[in-house]
This record gives sequence, C-alpha cells and structure tokens, in this order.
Amino acid sequence: MAETKTSAAATDAKETKAAPKVAKPAAKTAAAKKLSKDDAMKKHQQMVQFVQNVLSEMESDIKRMHMILGQLAKFDPENVESLESVNKELDGMNG
Repeated sequence: MAETKTSAAATDAKETKAAPKVAKPAAKTAAAKKLSKDDAMKKHQQMVQFVQNVLSEMESDIKRMHMILGQLAKFDPENVESLESVNKELDGMNG
C-alpha cells in the first residue's frame, strides 16, 4: 500500500511538471484607443513626409557619390594631390 501512495504521489508530481500553466492572451478591452479619422490622416501625412525626406537624402548622397566617382576616374598616379578634392568631399560627407 505504501507503494501505491508513492506511485500516486510520483504520478501527481509528473502531471504537475508536464502541464505548465500557460498565460492566456489578454482580452481586448473597451479602453483600447482607436485612431480617429483626423489622427489617422495626420499619421499618414507624417509617414509620407518621412519617406520623402529619406528619399531626398538618398538622392543627394547618390549625386555626391557620382561626383566623387567622376573625380576618382580622373585620378593621376603621377599627381597624388589630384585626390585632395575627393578627400575634402569625403570629409564633408562624414562630418
């Protein structure tokens, strides 16, 4: 009979370990805030403006890279100073 109690206790312990508690997803509450049409329009406009700004910056960077590449194409190994304008442009981009 002692074996039965021990086996039952061991089975209970295994079941407890085998079935961990799982957190239930929180139910949506009425307090969840919904964007108004005006707020959604403002958010949309901010996003559009952000993308336009990033694209404009990228276009400027590409133009500068084309200019630097053109200067590098004219590099004269006999005249090391020919890289000075490229160095100045790169310094301007980094700082």
